[in-house]
Amino acid sequence: MNNNPNVTRNVVPQQQINQTPTPIQHTAMSVGSNSSSNSLETFLYKSAYLEGVCSDITVKSFGKEYHLHKLILWRSGFFKALIESSSQMNYTDDDDNGGLVSDASYLNSYEINLEDVEFITQESFEYVISFLYLTSLDQHQLINGHLVNGGNKTSSSMLEFLFSVVATASYLSVPSELASYHTGLILKNINDFNIVKVCQFATYHDYGATVTEKILDSCRGWLCSYGWSSCDTEQGQDVSLWYDIPAEIIKDVVVSDMFFVKNEFERCCFVIRIIQSKEASLVKGSNVSINSLDEHELKEIETLKQILNTPGGINYVHMSASQLHHLETLKDKNNVSYIQPEILKNAFWDGFRLRRIVTSSAPVQKTLGITTECPYTEGPNQETRWIVPVNDETIYDTPSTLRSRFKENNRLHPSQNHKVSMYPPYRFSIQFSKDQLHGLPCDKRIYSQTVWYMGSHWNLYIQKIRTKKGTFQMGVYLHRASNGDDPAMVENLLRDTDQKDFGMRGIARDLSNMNISADEGDPDTTRRVPGAYESDSEDDTMKNTPQRSGAVTDEDAVLRYSDPRTEVNTYYKIHTPTNPSLTTASSSSSSSSSSSPTTQKKKKRAYQPFSITCFASTPDIFNKSQSWGWKSNSMCGFDNHGNVILADPKSSANAGGLRFMVCLGLI
Repeated sequence: MNNNPNVTRNVVPQQQINQTPTPIQHTAMSVGSNSSSNSLETFLYKSAYLEGVCSDITVKSFGKEYHLHKLILWRSGFFKALIESSSQMNYTDDDDNGGLVSDASYLNSYEINLEDVEFITQESFEYVISFLYLTSLDQHQLINGHLVNGGNKTSSSMLEFLFSVVATASYLSVPSELASYHTGLILKNINDFNIVKVCQFATYHDYGATVTEKILDSCRGWLCSYGWSSCDTEQGQDVSLWYDIPAEIIKDVVVSDMFFVKNEFERCCFVIRIIQSKEASLVKGSNVSINSLDEHELKEIETLKQILNTPGGINYVHMSASQLHHLETLKDKNNVSYIQPEILKNAFWDGFRLRRIVTSSAPVQKTLGITTECPYTEGPNQETRWIVPVNDETIYDTPSTLRSRFKENNRLHPSQNHKVSMYPPYRFSIQFSKDQLHGLPCDKRIYSQTVWYMGSHWNLYIQKIRTKKGTFQMGVYLHRASNGDDPAMVENLLRDTDQKDFGMRGIARDLSNMNISADEGDPDTTRRVPGAYESDSEDDTMKNTPQRSGAVTDEDAVLRYSDPRTEVNTYYKIHTPTNPSLTTASSSSSSSSSSSPTTQKKKKRAYQPFSITCFASTPDIFNKSQSWGWKSNSMCGFDNHGNVILADPKSSANAGGLRFMVCLGLI
């Protein structure tokens, strides 16, 4: 029996079977010009679908009758269930035939009420049904002939149509390639104008775990890479883009190491700004209490406050005393602190303990003794312990999958203990602009601004490299700068300790303080350490290069103390948006040392829009003025002349460039 409330079963008399079916005017697609007129695909589409020849089932929907075919509709799980139900009903008792006989005098007819199903339209219904009649679908012809050459679809209406196709394909349970292909089109077109719609489409509707999570994870990838900078305006940070994004998605993004935000303090201020925006929009009158909001909005705000007040959210320990004091003064309309005072106090004392540990270290001491070994656990305690990587690797994927793969790749045998740090790593982000990359010569180095972390100064530099095969790769390196390299550095840092403005700043100024290194002939910018590995592979290679710092300082760094040690032991991860020109990628990583390096090949993986590449390293020894890093084709592409091709999102809010989200921790 059919129990679907949207389907009504009707009975069509036998005499109607031989009537000529009403031609169906279908505009959703056209057959590709390369199709043979004698092909089965063309015959089925033209004669069976468009003309209804030999139809044995009638579907009524959207005020029309569709004369279709059971065998073809069998490809749809939805219609298969209806046909099977109909087959059980089309038998009557007959003692001469074992009690059952087929009732061949009737043809099933169904009225399917799809008008009230969200996102399903007549256009998408016909589009999906036509897919069932084709042995293959010329995807390019579908898109060019219908979505693009239709002439009446804006980018917004095209997105709505793609939503409709995915919703209809999922509802009718047709072969997965249709929903998968159009899901891919949605993902490729995510930008700051539609990110909210795409997030809500996948969050509030269930189109199957694969489709839904695929959309949401690409949304997370876009928000991680471009969400913070998209809010930057000449007037300051405008977080309205984030207002209607579900709080759970915001939480996933903002707490992630992959989130592009200047530093941990800006990360915290960004969350508070979103909370304040929600409160200001919801509370209409000055005398209205926050507690009077509806339950859903209260839950959204509470989820965002969890980012500020639960382990694994914001790493307060590396903030300055002035920054912690500023956060302590921020309160909601009910005069309740956004951040629990005890959390900020503990962060201050943890920072003080780290200072004592670092400054009391012997000059030859390589580790600080702030790690311990324990069994791998999944649970609350894991959020207060930070796993030290056990593998050097390059992996790329969308954020949720990337986190899962990183955990799995660093999961030891149950009998082995993991090395974990009791203090969180330091997180900051760097951007190299289009102008800096334009015309970049080979082997020239572009340095980022310098940041201060646990007694040392750190920065990144990038370098375009020509391989032995004549192609190009980009190198990115984490560099421990010598504190005495630049006399102006100390003066600037001391000057900045008196600054009172710790509010949000636009990244146009903050992320553009970079310069190109010395001339090509400078031996300090080209020499390699003895035993360094130089690969001619197109894959990713990690190598070690000492050089003199040419960087300028980070205006927000505060000179608290200096690490007396010549060598420090540091693990780190560098994230960057994956080059979208790659449809597949293979990668390998090898560490530079005096011994022969080993290369680990990675299985090729399909590219998904807004994936993120992660370069992860086990602890390395950093001397002063020493660098470790990778060269890779995952960051950007190159044309035949070696010019950089950047990963530009379709967004007016992003000028493009190379972005890196850095996470490093001393052990």
